[in-house]
Amino acid sequence: MFLAEKDGKVVFRSADLKQLYNSVEDNIHNYLYDYEGRIEHKRAICYVNLIDNLVSHFFASYGLTPHTLPEECLFRVKRYELVRKLLPLSLQIQLSITALRLGDLDGLVSTLKDIKLYLTSGRRSRVITKLNRLGFFQEDPATMRRIIPNLDLAFETLIEGLKAHYNEFYSEYWRSVEDRLIDIARRQERILNASKVIETIETLSGVKLPETIFFQPIDVYRYGGRIYVITLEDEGTLIVTITSSNDSTLTCIIDAAHELSHIPINPIKDSQAFTKAIDVLSELVYEDLHKLALHKLAYYKRKHIDEEWFKRVLSDKKLFRGQVSALVLGSLIELLTTVLQYKVVERLLGTTRPTHPFMRLGPKLFKTAVKAWKDNLEETVEDLVNEILKSEDLKKDLLQMIRHIWCVPSNDDNTI
Repeated sequence: MFLAEKDGKVVFRSADLKQLYNSVEDNIHNYLYDYEGRIEHKRAICYVNLIDNLVSHFFASYGLTPHTLPEECLFRVKRYELVRKLLPLSLQIQLSITALRLGDLDGLVSTLKDIKLYLTSGRRSRVITKLNRLGFFQEDPATMRRIIPNLDLAFETLIEGLKAHYNEFYSEYWRSVEDRLIDIARRQERILNASKVIETIETLSGVKLPETIFFQPIDVYRYGGRIYVITLEDEGTLIVTITSSNDSTLTCIIDAAHELSHIPINPIKDSQAFTKAIDVLSELVYEDLHKLALHKLAYYKRKHIDEEWFKRVLSDKKLFRGQVSALVLGSLIELLTTVLQYKVVERLLGTTRPTHPFMRLGPKLFKTAVKAWKDNLEETVEDLVNEILKSEDLKKDLLQMIRHIWCVPSNDDNTI
């Protein structure tokens, strides 16, 4: 039985997940959710990790990751604000730490020292070799040193700042949230397994996922933020970070549906059709993205955010073209993943309401992608690109999606 609870009492109970979701959809944030009954096949394992939560909290406090934690729960010290120069690397740092599944502060500090040494001198430790194999820090370190001046000092500040963050604030804060996160994780594990979300993705995509997949709720991502999936190919392991609000004990199905849908979608990046699509769409939106970049730069200046690294990218045509291609690639992969997520969520929860920002930001392009969907993803991409080239409205939707993943704030009139 799937359960919805409020103030410790069960208020909805149903063996039908769609029926339960329909009962709570309009007030989903009001309840905690769970499943009671025997689970024959447990493929989802949920856990709580101190180090991943520490890093995400530190990054949230200094503006290095999007988050949904109340401002009063953050902790910032002025002398460590130099870490904001690491914004171009923040995602890779965060994902690489999760991938290594570090167990304590000493392991975190050691890992960051190895990353710093590699980026500043090119020296490869065993940790860096493993991270390179997993797809992290593959860019030329000299390029990163060019984009981020004083990279050495910024990394030293990161290391010292994280140690101080833990000792002066987070160790005590952790005691106040750990039990809650453990309870959330246990409920999420029961819901993910009982809903059979993993098996549903396999059925709809035709791709077999690892037998066991690991999930962890992150405190600073209560309702959204930097949610991601990491593939440890050498181990055949997936780690998915998910939201941690009370209702995430049910909406974890949506988080899982999206992040795991990346697994069957991502290989399309290596196809000739996809490479051609990125080239065509990058040329189509290049001038618009240059204007958008100037808007983003002005925003950085207004908010007193360090913009030197971004100015370097903008002034270097080769770097900026690479940025445009990366943004188009990321947006197209995210769009295709959202379509598969949509199909999974509709199958399990019976809802067609928007469950991803792309559904709201680019509704016409999203509907076009749903209609263009075929089992052959290369054909899907070719048809989708042809439709975008014919429609100014679809191009505008694509730009709105790029704006979202590029974290560009809206103008006053909400236009590009």
